Amino acid sequence: AWVAETGVSCVTLTGGEPLLQPYLPDLVQTLLAVDDPRPLRVEIETNGSRDLSPMAHLREACAEAGLPGSLHFTVDWKTPTAGEAVSAAMRRENYDLLDTRDAVKFVVGAEDDLAFMERCADEAGLWDRCSVLVSPVWGAIEPAEIAAYLIERGLDRARLQLQLHKIIWPDETRGV
Repeated sequence: AWVAETGVSCVTLTGGEPLLQPYLPDLVQTLLAVDDPRPLRVEIETNGSRDLSPMAHLREACAEAGLPGSLHFTVDWKTPTAGEAVSAAMRRENYDLLDTRDAVKFVVGAEDDLAFMERCADEAGLWDRCSVLVSPVWGAIEPAEIAAYLIERGLDRARLQLQLHKIIWPDETRGV
């Protein structure tokens, strides 16, 4: 009811790992049923370490049931900068569940991560299937360096994603 009253058109579920929350399917189904004043876009941002298939099945079931909202996924793909242990925890089969509604986000901290991103997106066939987002590790790589790499390599389907709150409120670490 509160979401409907606000008039927002999009709700993003993120922070920590939303797929660990036992009532996430119930919450998502309730949000997808909101149609006042318009259907709601619900986004789940996940780190890629948990099985996404139950939510993908829920997405299809809600669509078949005629719920007005739409469900979208953003799944991280851990780069070498994230470390081997973090990378090993990723569930690669999650990427097979994605389509044009979804995105894969690569957080890059060095030029090696950019080459890794390009290779993984090619091998997984992401370019034509979903959005590919490239986001800098704040303070580790300049956005201009990422942009130059994307231009040089002709990766015009990748989207450079900046954390605007860190640009707008650079001295704030919480509550933005």
